[in-house]
Amino acid sequence: MGKRPILAYALYLLGRRGRTERELRDKLAEKKYSDDDIALTIERLREMKLIDDAVFASNYARDKIAIYRRGRFRIGLDLLRKGVARDQIDQALGEVEEADELSAAQSLAESRLKNWQALDPLKRRARLTSLLQRRGFSARVVRAVLEADKAS
Repeated sequence: MGKRPILAYALYLLGRRGRTERELRDKLAEKKYSDDDIALTIERLREMKLIDDAVFASNYARDKIAIYRRGRFRIGLDLLRKGVARDQIDQALGEVEEADELSAAQSLAESRLKNWQALDPLKRRARLTSLLQRRGFSARVVRAVLEADKAS
């Protein structure tokens, strides 16, 4: 049994989840398709509007904040690793409302603080700060969440 036609394989990959152009190029190259075939396929997918890094970045940023409770810095780094251009990342992150990011951070904090109630307040604050920083939230968002925790 031979290799699947390149366009069919690319469509299969895109049907499983959204991908950046670089991710798709890398996957096709792994299957030993020629560089010329890959370039033609990518161009065809662009024409079909099935691959667009700007749209991918925008959707990715919105999903990561709303569903996975990640901050802008982490999302930007993830998109950079996926091969999205810096200007497209900036545009996608610019669409993210600060209120949505703060809401995601507060939701994450509430879910973890339930388990940390018995901890010393300083230790709890350190854990919360570390968690929010790892998730990529800005210092301003981290401070706002810590202030809200202190008030409660």
